[in-house]
Amino acid sequence: MSITLIFGLLLQLAALAIVLRQVRSRLLMFNGAILIVMLCIFHGLPEIANLLYPGINHNLVLVDQEAVDRWVLIVGFAILLFSVFYSRTLKRNRKSRFESRAQTPPKVSLPALFSMAIPAFIIVVISGLGNYSTYGYWITGLSQELFPLLMVMFFNISIMHLPRRWTLFLVVAEVLLFTIVGSRIYVLAVFVMTAGALTRYGRPLKFRSLCIGFMLFATLSVLISSSRFYYGRETYRAPIGVRISNIARSASTAMGDSEFDIKGDFIYRFDGNIFPTIVNEKFREGYSGVGLSSFANNFFLYIPSYFYRSKLDTALEYRDERAYTQTHFGMWFNNDLATTLFTVLFGYYGVAGLMLCAAGLGVVFAYLDRWMNSTNTILSYVTGLGLTYCCIITDQGVSVYFSTFRTVFVLFIVLSVVSRFRLRAGKFQKFHSSRVLANAYSRRSIGDGITG
Repeated sequence: MSITLIFGLLLQLAALAIVLRQVRSRLLMFNGAILIVMLCIFHGLPEIANLLYPGINHNLVLVDQEAVDRWVLIVGFAILLFSVFYSRTLKRNRKSRFESRAQTPPKVSLPALFSMAIPAFIIVVISGLGNYSTYGYWITGLSQELFPLLMVMFFNISIMHLPRRWTLFLVVAEVLLFTIVGSRIYVLAVFVMTAGALTRYGRPLKFRSLCIGFMLFATLSVLISSSRFYYGRETYRAPIGVRISNIARSASTAMGDSEFDIKGDFIYRFDGNIFPTIVNEKFREGYSGVGLSSFANNFFLYIPSYFYRSKLDTALEYRDERAYTQTHFGMWFNNDLATTLFTVLFGYYGVAGLMLCAAGLGVVFAYLDRWMNSTNTILSYVTGLGLTYCCIITDQGVSVYFSTFRTVFVLFIVLSVVSRFRLRAGKFQKFHSSRVLANAYSRRSIGDGITG
């Protein structure tokens, strides 16, 4: 282990220490803190794993260790910069952050969530992620975009309206349901999103429940990995009965199979240093940055194809930032490498651009967290969940923010309309009831007068 790598890892550790000291046990209600944890998992933990289990990560053949060490140092500075600006901005208003937390659930219609979440989830489970052939592009595409946030919102509101003894049961049920989809990162995302929202609205999970949740995530992640290993990703497009049977058989087979390498699978999946290391070496060779061209493409990419009909006919690099970056830097390989938020930002303008973005994002995340933790409006609720989702799915770079907040905007409009309709219906019912009572009192008064 070189001095450069040690220093880079220590910078990430310092960033974690700074933010954890600031948020303490309320980490899950602060999206900036969650993002720092996820960045350290993708950019720090893999290097420790590679040292403990050398030779497992086959993607290391694409780079040399000295180049990796240089990148880890760069990203370590960026994560620390984000942490410092985030923590200092939060510290300016400590009272609003801890004592003015929204204690009442957001006014979201549970029946409306149920009517949208369950059909979307069923469509995704039956068709499988990325499969549009069963129900068509529109229905399946909308369902796949909406179902993560809708399901988490439905379980959140249900938990907040039920006695506390139901909390752990519902959280476990939610995580188990998402296992059927076949995405490990989804399982982690829904658990963190649920736990964070419950903390934000005065119903934090107990330490025992948090431990059970993370242990369950680890177990289910192994199940998903083993089922993919033995049956391929296609097993999560099979009928439900076949899918559950394959998962069960995979679990029993993997326990006695020495060829099933769970360590290598996870190290490969969470190693976010290979792709940016190659980008950094391209910068050292004299390549210029990508600029904001790929960033601008995101705005066009998430215009509905009904209005932008030629969208699906454009080249892949105009629909995917990682592909655009590969083309720009002449990176001709097909390896599926994690491309985190900081990786994409680094590709725009190099080290200077990454540091500037890290500092600015630290301030932005701090202001957003202070706002979301001190109000219970529909907008703050949906935005908070959406931002948590983006922080967990940070390996999808910048584009996940565009796709998620398009969904957030749609859900905010729909739920606001439903809420306003319910409010008007309630006022009308109250007015009608008062008129009925007034008429009844009037008749009684007239009757009393005639009798008298």
